[in-house]
Amino acid sequence: MSRAAHWSLLLALALVVLLAGCTAFGDEPTRDDRAVAALENATESVEDAETYRYETEITVIGAPGELIEGDSTGVVDHDERSIHANTTFQGETLESYTIDDTVYQECPSPWGSWEVDDVMGDDWTSEAPAHSQLALFESGDLHWNGTETIDDREVVRLTGSPSEDALDTDDTAGPVFDFGGPSIENAATTLLIDAETDRPIETTLEFEVADGDETVSASSTTTYSAYDEDVSIEVPDEVHDDQYELGCPQGWRY
Repeated sequence: MSRAAHWSLLLALALVVLLAGCTAFGDEPTRDDRAVAALENATESVEDAETYRYETEITVIGAPGELIEGDSTGVVDHDERSIHANTTFQGETLESYTIDDTVYQECPSPWGSWEVDDVMGDDWTSEAPAHSQLALFESGDLHWNGTETIDDREVVRLTGSPSEDALDTDDTAGPVFDFGGPSIENAATTLLIDAETDRPIETTLEFEVADGDETVSASSTTTYSAYDEDVSIEVPDEVHDDQYELGCPQGWRY
């Protein structure tokens, strides 16, 4: 494999992890009781929220000149079990809808049309950013870093060190990083929580993908806002009328 192709592979693997989320298994992690309690309260507050909006910024950096940047904005409606998102990479914005246990994903140009698939996992909330990001803190090290004032409100800061083992892209693909291949290193997470409402304000995930002497750095930051505000998610007719029965060409999906 050429050096350029190798860098592209590492960039792609890092991007897959950021988009799909991860499941971490730590060995005898250090977990502060106060931090665990704050995480439990934050998780409950998300589950109790009727709606919220989110915005995610993603960066993957490899060799000089190798850079992927993207962002995703969306709204989650727990009452209606639905999500609407717009995700942008390399200048192209694609829509997606999650309705109950079905995901409708717009395919990139030049194909267009829509892919229809089941949600990852057994619960539609696996597609919801707050749930998937908070899950990163459920294993591995978790620390209480006190409170601070941000934008005139008291904020709790938690930090974690998820395991560098077993990252899963979905329920069937198995670990992305296998023995003898690229590995995840220096994984770190940060969670900011509103001290008054227990609602998440921001989550950050940072890690490196290493293979030999080559390393790719990846990070994502997601902010949460507009809890319990009125939203309306309606799937356009074209989503149902213009579909690829076997998924997007080349298996592409954001």
